[in-house]
Amino acid sequence: MPILYEQFGPSVVRLSLNRPERNNAFSEKMLRLLIERLEALRVDPDCRVLLVSGEGDHFCSGLDLHEATQDESTAYRLTSQVVEVLLRSRQLPQIVIAAVHGAARGGGAGFWFLFCNLFSLRLSVSA
Repeated sequence: MPILYEQFGPSVVRLSLNRPERNNAFSEKMLRLLIERLEALRVDPDCRVLLVSGEGDHFCSGLDLHEATQDESTAYRLTSQVVEVLLRSRQLPQIVIAAVHGAARGGGAGFWFLFCNLFSLRLSVSA
């Protein structure tokens, strides 16, 4: 499942991007599930906080370029879904927190920056 859903009591939900083998790159299936989850959370009167994280070594590498470059219609659907995720995220009544670790590249960086009210960064520096 490309999106993991975990509930901590009635008021806190964690959505985790779950494609670590692709550095949590956005696929069409992942974005579709994310849109569905965001809509369900938008109308959930009990949830107060949404935590967004990524499985594996990286938060998110943006669009899955392997999928996005298959043809024009796929690229259009993917970019439209990204816009839909961002629009729906701005409609959420919950406080949204991103737990960012590893890489957050391209759309992955924009995702947490535009999506979230608060964020936690775990930085590492290597030579």
